[in-house]
Amino acid sequence: RAEAAAGPLALDGHELMLRRAQRTQRLAFQSEQDITKASAPVPTLLPTQPHEIWLEKGRYLLSKCHYVRAKGFLEEALAHARAFDDYQVSFDALLLLAKGEYLANSFSRSIHLLVDANKIVQDYGKFIRNVDVFVSTKLSIPDGADVAKRDLQQLIDFLTERAAKERPAVQLQLHQSLASLYCRFCQLVLEEME
Repeated sequence: RAEAAAGPLALDGHELMLRRAQRTQRLAFQSEQDITKASAPVPTLLPTQPHEIWLEKGRYLLSKCHYVRAKGFLEEALAHARAFDDYQVSFDALLLLAKGEYLANSFSRSIHLLVDANKIVQDYGKFIRNVDVFVSTKLSIPDGADVAKRDLQQLIDFLTERAAKERPAVQLQLHQSLASLYCRFCQLVLEEME
C-alpha cells in the first residue's frame, strides 16, 4: 500500500537509472545537432567577389564626396564585373560612375555612362531608377531642357510599345515606371512655362 500511495512519483533504482540514461542521450543528441548547425556554412550578405567589394568601397567613398578615389574603385569594379559577366554589378558601377561624374560637373561623361547602363540593364525598375540622374544631367547642360524633354518623350514611347508586348506582371511595372516618367516630363514642361 505504501507503494500505491506514493503513486507514479516513486521510482525504483532501475527506472531512475533508465530515465537518466534517456535524458543523457537526448542532451547528447541535441548538442550534436547544435554542433552541426554551428559548423554549417552561414549565408552572408557581405560581398564575396572582388568586384563587389570594389563597388561597395566606391559607393562608400562617393557618399563621402571622395569622387576621384571612388572613381578608381568603381572603374575597377566595372572592368572585373564585365570580365565575369556580372550585369548587376556592371549596372550599379555605371550608375555610380555617372552620379560621380554628374557631381563633378562632367555632364557629357555622365550621360554616356547612363546610356551604357541602360544598354545592359535587364530590370525595368532599375532602368527607371537612373532617369532622375539622367534628366538632371541633361538639364545641367546649356539648352538641356529641350534635350531632356525629347529624350523623355522617346523613353516614354519606347516603354509604351514595350508594355504591350510583355506579360501582365511586367506590364504593371512598366506602367508604374511610365507614370513616374510622365510626372517628370510634366515637371519639365511646368518649369519651362514659369
